[in-house]
Amino acid sequence: MTPSTSIQALPYLDSELTTVDGLKRRVEAKIANEMEQMGVSRVQHYLGHRPSLSMDWMPPMAKAEWERVVAGRPMEPFTTAVREPPVLEYTVDGRVANADNVQAQVARLITDEMNKLENLEMQVVYGPRDWKLCNERLEREVEHVEKEAKRARDELMEVHLRRKKSQLSVGAECFALEQQARFN
Repeated sequence: MTPSTSIQALPYLDSELTTVDGLKRRVEAKIANEMEQMGVSRVQHYLGHRPSLSMDWMPPMAKAEWERVVAGRPMEPFTTAVREPPVLEYTVDGRVANADNVQAQVARLITDEMNKLENLEMQVVYGPRDWKLCNERLEREVEHVEKEAKRARDELMEVHLRRKKSQLSVGAECFALEQQARFN
């Protein structure tokens, strides 16, 4: 969407969308129709005119997670099997399964501790720099938003002044016509 295009209203949504047959489909069709009339494609991002964010400041692990989220891939499911208490079976197979479970729990604890250490190391290395870069980026964004708000306020004031001028001229014409009708 271009900065000059603005969406004035969105349809009202409530729980009937899921309970009434076909209502959601009809609402989505109306939204698509309105978007087509406005000349805005559905895939066009409403913040498309904003500068894209650079992800160079992100550590590799955070960048990989960001790319996963942007791509829409789901998180790897959490496994709770290694955290479950072992079922004690007093057979040879049961003892082997219990030993495997204990080994899996120990391996998981070691992995968790390694991840914690890696996170702490990343905070020490990247933390201060990232905060500074993030703050600079946010300051630029605030400046941009303030400029946009000032531009919008100026445009709004211009519209109000034109409307006022138009209404005053129409009011004067109406008054003149009313006076002319009284005296005729």
